[in-house]
Amino acid sequence: MTSQVEQFIPFEDPNFYIGDPYPVFARLQRDHPVYYYEPLDIFVLTKIDDIREAARQAGVFSSGHGLFLNDLRMQKDTAAETSVFDGFFPSDAEHFAFADPPRHKTLRSLITPAFAVRNINDMKPLIEQYITELIDKIQPGVPIDFVTEIADQLPIMIATRLLGITVQDIEMVKNWSDSLEDMNSVDTLEEIEAAKTAFAAMNTVFEEEFARQRVTPGSGLVADMLQASLDGQPVTDANILAYSTTVLAAGSDTTRALLTGTMLAFADFPDQMALLKEDRSRVNLGIEEALRWVTPARSFVRTALQDTEIRGVKIKAGQRIFLLYAAGNFDEEAFANPHTFDVGRANATQHVAFGFGPHMCIGAQLVRTEMRIFLSQLLDRFSSIRKVSEPVPVVHVLRHSWFSAPLVFDE
Repeated sequence: MTSQVEQFIPFEDPNFYIGDPYPVFARLQRDHPVYYYEPLDIFVLTKIDDIREAARQAGVFSSGHGLFLNDLRMQKDTAAETSVFDGFFPSDAEHFAFADPPRHKTLRSLITPAFAVRNINDMKPLIEQYITELIDKIQPGVPIDFVTEIADQLPIMIATRLLGITVQDIEMVKNWSDSLEDMNSVDTLEEIEAAKTAFAAMNTVFEEEFARQRVTPGSGLVADMLQASLDGQPVTDANILAYSTTVLAAGSDTTRALLTGTMLAFADFPDQMALLKEDRSRVNLGIEEALRWVTPARSFVRTALQDTEIRGVKIKAGQRIFLLYAAGNFDEEAFANPHTFDVGRANATQHVAFGFGPHMCIGAQLVRTEMRIFLSQLLDRFSSIRKVSEPVPVVHVLRHSWFSAPLVFDE
């Protein structure tokens, strides 16, 4: 079984994902829904029900032993035993993303209030202002690179405001974000070290911000964490640094990808943009369909803590599973005509674009709010979108994003 299918499924190769992997996903869903990929000793899950159930069982499938496929590939190719992320986060940081219940909930609670509905609602006027400023850049009939002019800008503007920090150079922050996210596709130890050097500058800026806010407290997540406690002690700078950089990097890339992917979907399916413009009551469901369609984070890894099985396939304690969200969101048994972008898809909310279970994306509601406001203003001003040239994708195992997307917006 393995040798025949392996020939055309290089899961660890970023180039595999920027072609057309969906026929491969469909074949796996039909013939090998729990597929053992021998080169990395990992079981690949492509059916959405299996992905959701495995993600829900955080006590069986752990996040505490690595989340990324590139860790496994680099360990195999270089004989390294550590994560490619070692050196990015402080060694003494205790990161909620890599923790299992019940500790995960305790750690995550340090930043949960920042993403609560009340706080997001308080931010709405500022989000609306930012979006207005950006959409003002779009001139009807005039080509614009949507990624560099809009999608790169908005999430960083919002994330820095959420954190309560001031960063003037958005391009610099984008580079920091990319250096962290790119750990999921680097090929050599030299590339890892180069990215670490770039990311170190981000850590320095945050450390200076912590020192400043200890003297003159600000308002935002950083200020809240500086005043918070964990296990009866002040939250360490290591934890504050790890959480702050994660919010800035991961949050920026997710929204950037979703905004761009939605505009490209409107260009490919102009009737769907027209439906939203005509009937704004469809917008919320349209956003869920965009999340399904784009799936900004394609996958994550979990490690079995005990012997178990999925669909009769035995998985031993210590073995890994690969939750392939990008496949699950196009599962033909879950979504009729999955390769059609349909803003009226009744069950679009069943997607796993934000993950599932206790590790579901903490910023999900913020992303949805940004999208609602953005689409509201966009649809007020424009009726259709055209591609000037083909977008340039990010070549990446995890990230479904773009470097460039030249578009024309028509009134």
